[in-house]
Amino acid sequence: MTEAFKKLIHKSGGYGALAKALSSPEGKLTRQACFLWKGQVPERWLDQIEALYGILPWDLRPDLYRPRKRRPKKAK
Repeated sequence: MTEAFKKLIHKSGGYGALAKALSSPEGKLTRQACFLWKGQVPERWLDQIEALYGILPWDLRPDLYRPRKRRPKKAK
């Protein structure tokens, strides 16, 4: 399990909270499903996780992505 995945679980409030945050009306994600990722977040969730928690896709899945510069934050 990577440090980025541990950070994701901590920032989200646990597996159950992460599952709830990623669930949508089209489909419910369960706590058990998130636990079974064992640090390998499926690619389909990476953009949503970045938007919600600011954890970059290449930090969670360096096997799929090469690092790039952080996106600039939008001015409020």
